[in-house]
Amino acid sequence: MARGKSGLIAGALAITVAAGVGIYVIRSRRQAEYDRRVAAATERIDELVAGIRSRQEPVTLADLAPPPVEDHDNAAVVLKAVFRRLEALEDEMKDDPPWEHALRSIEGFEARREVLGKAVRLGRGSLAAARNALDRPRCVFIVRYPYSDGELAHLVGLRSLSCLFAGSAMLAASDGESDAALRDVRAMLRLASTLNEEPLVISRYNQFGLIIGALHTLQLVELIAPLRNDHRQLIIGDIQKLAVDRMTVETVEATRAAYYTALCNALETGSPRSLEGPWDTLFPAYPNKLHLLDDGVRSLEAMTAAVAASRGRPKQAEVRVGRIEVGLDTQVLEASPWTAPYLVNDTWHLLCYRTKVAAHRDVAIVGLAAAIYHERTGAFPKTLDALRPDPLARVPLDPYAEKPLLLRHHQDGLVIWSVGGFNKGPIEWRCVKEAGRFRD
Repeated sequence: MARGKSGLIAGALAITVAAGVGIYVIRSRRQAEYDRRVAAATERIDELVAGIRSRQEPVTLADLAPPPVEDHDNAAVVLKAVFRRLEALEDEMKDDPPWEHALRSIEGFEARREVLGKAVRLGRGSLAAARNALDRPRCVFIVRYPYSDGELAHLVGLRSLSCLFAGSAMLAASDGESDAALRDVRAMLRLASTLNEEPLVISRYNQFGLIIGALHTLQLVELIAPLRNDHRQLIIGDIQKLAVDRMTVETVEATRAAYYTALCNALETGSPRSLEGPWDTLFPAYPNKLHLLDDGVRSLEAMTAAVAASRGRPKQAEVRVGRIEVGLDTQVLEASPWTAPYLVNDTWHLLCYRTKVAAHRDVAIVGLAAAIYHERTGAFPKTLDALRPDPLARVPLDPYAEKPLLLRHHQDGLVIWSVGGFNKGPIEWRCVKEAGRFRD
């Protein structure tokens, strides 16, 4: 009896020892595999980062921090005070019809001119303060990463201020004050440039929206009361300085830097998700850590490819980044918060927006040049080649088609247009023979 009991104890002990040895062997093998894959992933990440640095591109968010600026040189200091005034203006006009609707078209301007005039009168002090602020050499709003909604409140203020400048420009044009109209349109373009040193995707979207808004206002000003040729030459120079391509590349680089910073933080603190349950003891966070590393390599590769693609021509870059996104769909697990599809998708949408802004920019340049040609010769050009070498040294191509922009002669003038993006319709610029409404 005693011998049988001792045999059972010995057997149980042997099984326990064998199980312990087995678990040790399994853990050792998994740990060795884990260490191997961690080393391989880390080496690949280091190679990617070394390549990025060799091209003198930003790697971390610290590389993107703008140099410090003194308050007396910083337009943002004054603009923040202006934004508070605009909030008071909105409260004062809360019972009036929306005056912003007057900015959409000639018809809207005619229908809501009175309420627009009220808004501009109430905002006259804000406009004057903003003009003075925009003469300062730099504009840097304080934004950290990851940012909070409160840190991006200035984006709403910039949009409101741009609308007020647009209303002021249209009213000035209708009163025959072309100098004042030009001043306010140029202020709208400078207002867009205040976001140059803020390469977040959401900030770039807002900046591109401000640019399109300024060009739309310029078009309406030209339809209400055409500018003089010297004014047109001046505004063409302003539009040509819009570094839309460089802005886009900087934002894609910043997106990659933000991702890399987040990846490094996650690797230092452990996996962003943790396993729960009894397997924690046997395989502590093993699948999560590798998942994070594998994602890190693929995502960094994808974002580096997106940066390279964003340096290409607008439409080609848009297509190339779209291919990266499609290729990643089958490679990266969508469940991970660190996967590249979200980042690449944001990049692709930003590139699409860049193409749109480039099209608005180029039809505006060509449209203004055609108006200059008409005032000089009494007729609109039959082809765009007639605009070279004066008033344009180079006639831009349609960024969507990568072919010449199209033009159509009309009984009231001339229409210049880009074919536009998928399902978005053409982007037009209308030149008129005489001031007044353009009739279709």
